[in-house]
Amino acid sequence: MNEELLLHELVRWENYNEYEGHCLATWHDRVACFYLQLQPAEWAALQPGMRWNAPVLLQRFGGVRHCPEAQQQPLLEQLSGVNYRVQGEVLSQDGEQIVLGMPWGHLLVDLDERQPDALIGQWVRLEGVLQARWPDAT
Repeated sequence: MNEELLLHELVRWENYNEYEGHCLATWHDRVACFYLQLQPAEWAALQPGMRWNAPVLLQRFGGVRHCPEAQQQPLLEQLSGVNYRVQGEVLSQDGEQIVLGMPWGHLLVDLDERQPDALIGQWVRLEGVLQARWPDAT
């Protein structure tokens, strides 16, 4: 599921390695910070001001919590840098991945562990790393 990102800033984390970094990009009328792990040629292909169609997902860390009925509102909240808190209704589930309903459509979440299929229809809150990935060539 590719999303259109309008790139504003690209930052390579050269203190760590040549592959990792982040970008600031407009996504569904809001500026968000995305973790990137790209090959050097992929970094070179991206420039501020360009529109980039890329798969976007949240890589979960921490627990998956259920939301009480009174708190069942979609949420995308930046905690710091590329770390976000999200909350939404689980629309579908396939192994370790769920799709949350959000005001602009959907957000793919990689749970990094298998959860019971009973999550479908439940409202959940979780934290993770918002990522944009290089699209597959397939």
